[in-house]
Amino acid sequence: MKAPILENNQHSVLSAEYNTGIVLTTDFKRHMGNGEVFHIFSTYDLAIEFIDKKLIESDNYEFNVYDSKGKYLLTRDINGKR
Repeated sequence: MKAPILENNQHSVLSAEYNTGIVLTTDFKRHMGNGEVFHIFSTYDLAIEFIDKKLIESDNYEFNVYDSKGKYLLTRDINGKR
């Protein structure tokens, strides 16, 4: 699974099942080697807004946020930021 190439200020979000750590595709199905796994956002704020919305829908998600250089920024789940 290769990190996406992003433009300056874009952010990517990788989602997984909170209870198992299994990576999810962008349509929130278990990743089995096929399909996109990174959600791409034009700003950090849009990425966080997306995460907040998805955590309201289900408490069994966790999200990892990366900046445009592929640097890991944070993990967020139902318990907050880590």
